[in-house]
Amino acid sequence: MKNKKDFIRSADMFMHFAERDIEKLAYKAEVINFAKHSMIYLDGEEAKYIYLTISGWVKIFTTSFNGDETVLGVIGKGKTFGDTASLGKVEYIVSTQAITPVKVIKIPYSEYLEVLKDNDKALDFVFNLSAERQKFLIKEIEQLITCTANERIGIFLLRMLKNKEVITHEDNDSVTIKLPYAKSVVAAQLGMQAETFSRAFAKLKKDGLIKSSQRNITINSISQLKQFCRVDGPV
Repeated sequence: MKNKKDFIRSADMFMHFAERDIEKLAYKAEVINFAKHSMIYLDGEEAKYIYLTISGWVKIFTTSFNGDETVLGVIGKGKTFGDTASLGKVEYIVSTQAITPVKVIKIPYSEYLEVLKDNDKALDFVFNLSAERQKFLIKEIEQLITCTANERIGIFLLRMLKNKEVITHEDNDSVTIKLPYAKSVVAAQLGMQAETFSRAFAKLKKDGLIKSSQRNITINSISQLKQFCRVDGPV
């Protein structure tokens, strides 16, 4: 397994950090394990750490006053989360939960901000990366409004292909993936009730676009699924 320094160096968030700064962050960082269903931090808590995922999957969500949960995203290996202080926030603005066993590197915010303060290039990159995340979130909201349930599931499956670790078999235009977390989480991520998700998923199977066995899902033709979802470019 990579050491802390190698993991930090390989993450997009830290690509413009100097080697001496990577070493500073690694020296102060800790490797932490979270069991499945464990809360990592809650909305409103003081932002003390930025997290880098080594393994597992983390759900990012908000909770309304009446207790309804909105899933904003699910992130996996190599992705950072909790980086709100770099945007001038002193509290976390979302909650996070381990939806599988998760291993993370926990970096103190004080050290992270100290490094950013003296590195204009890294600071600009962090702001630009945050802006890209916001654009992606807006794109997902647009899809919730304009796409059918079937299309949303199709786009989700196409996006999962970016993560090579979930792919179990490839054959020309066909590919099989293993969902790394429960379909109920996928449904919430796509803004659907479980019943709506089940009906839409069954329709994709009936139309011959996918087949499945438990969490193993085969896209029979990537090109046909893209056409069905009205996807021309990157998802």
